[in-house]
Amino acid sequence: MFTLKKALESDWFRSKRVEPADENGIIQKRDNFRLSCSFATDFKLLTKDENGQVIPSDRYEGCISNLSGGGIKMQAALKMEENDRVLIALHLEKDTLYLMGEIRVRYETPNASYPYQYGIMFKGITDSDRDRIFKYLFHEQPNRALMN
Repeated sequence: MFTLKKALESDWFRSKRVEPADENGIIQKRDNFRLSCSFATDFKLLTKDENGQVIPSDRYEGCISNLSGGGIKMQAALKMEENDRVLIALHLEKDTLYLMGEIRVRYETPNASYPYQYGIMFKGITDSDRDRIFKYLFHEQPNRALMN
């Protein structure tokens, strides 16, 4: 399923940008290329104490199923709520990036080893870290096309 997001016109050509709906039928609203993937990650849930100090939880494991410069889709056993903040260890080939993220959406997938899926948007990501993600994405994308 596709929906028209934006029409662009110029003197030389006319093009339309379409955005696919995800597996749940939700229209995708993002500006970054997204790569399907499957790799392990570690994360910590961040909460605040009564004084407003951020307190990280114990380390939890999850699985990242897609990645973009703006965020990730992650599966985990820990139930979290929308707007919760997490610290994610993003393991890219030779680098590990530690990124703050905010839970934007949660889906339940009963009977799965990771029963929760999360759409997580990066918060406060530096241009340098975003560039490292883009380099990884554009290095991996052609490799995946060759495998199919």
